[in-house]
Amino acid sequence: MNCSLFCFLRTLIRDTLATSGLSNITGFTIASNPESPIVYLRLEKSTGSTKDDLRLLENIAHLIRFFI
Repeated sequence: MNCSLFCFLRTLIRDTLATSGLSNITGFTIASNPESPIVYLRLEKSTGSTKDDLRLLENIAHLIRFFI
């Protein structure tokens, strides 16, 4: 991978997380490596259903795209 592209993506994600306040929202945690340009969300408490957990995380990810 092109280092400059990777560095750009990593900086973009880090700055976006810092300014968007995603790390301060209760109910889920950011489970990604800080060096990764990919952000993984993890629910703090499961709904009890893997299918419902996935649906909830997909809805959160969909909403986040509008705020970033």
